[in-house]
Amino acid sequence: MLIILLTVTALGAALGSTLALACQRYSPTASPSDWFRALWTPPSRCMLCRAPILWRDKIPLISWLCLQGRCRACRQAIGVLPLLFELTGALLCLMLVIVFNACPLTAAFILVASCLLLLLAVIDQRHFLLPDVLTGALLWLGLSRFFFAVPLSVTSAVGGAVAGYGSLWLLAWLYRQIKHQEGLGNGDIKLFAALGIWCGWQALPWIALIASVSALLAFAVRAIIHKRLYMNSPLPFGPFLAAAGWGMIVLQSLIRL
Repeated sequence: MLIILLTVTALGAALGSTLALACQRYSPTASPSDWFRALWTPPSRCMLCRAPILWRDKIPLISWLCLQGRCRACRQAIGVLPLLFELTGALLCLMLVIVFNACPLTAAFILVASCLLLLLAVIDQRHFLLPDVLTGALLWLGLSRFFFAVPLSVTSAVGGAVAGYGSLWLLAWLYRQIKHQEGLGNGDIKLFAALGIWCGWQALPWIALIASVSALLAFAVRAIIHKRLYMNSPLPFGPFLAAAGWGMIVLQSLIRL
């Protein structure tokens, strides 16, 4: 059992490393195919000194810790994003194997959904954009569950998509009419619709409430720390929607065990 857990941890860390690379190489102007090719070419280099990263420096978790988060060539800090992704991937895979070991299909769906939501959250935080290729993949993945198992009724899932899209679209339209500026992007609306398919329309008010309260708390903390410097700066809503949606997906899956 220990060997299995260690293997799962290593694979999860490798998955997290790949997701970190996907976030770092994402470009809003690139097509989905170009973005996919960017995962493999060009070879990884230090973003500061452009030195090639050796294979032994790509070992998830271990390399970052051994190099203390620095480039081997120039010794400049490479940031904590790769480490955070690798830790997240390792812990996620461990959790799925331990908790959902009797339901491998459920674990597989949660794993893919988690990867998509993590990519959406980080890309929105960095670029204020939720790529259609990711929100669309999340939506179709939710629909595909009905070919393998039916965790929700079709009515609840379709109603969730319609309610999710319609409610945020109406909210965005009202905000635009009152404030004469954008409050919610189309990506947020599409993400909420995808979460409606996953969780059903009944869960959408809870997802919206948790995401909204979390966003308000984050905004308040940012204002306090930076002494109102960012009071008028926008705060992406996608990361909070993604986190709340992920929590609801996992909670509903636990209830059905």
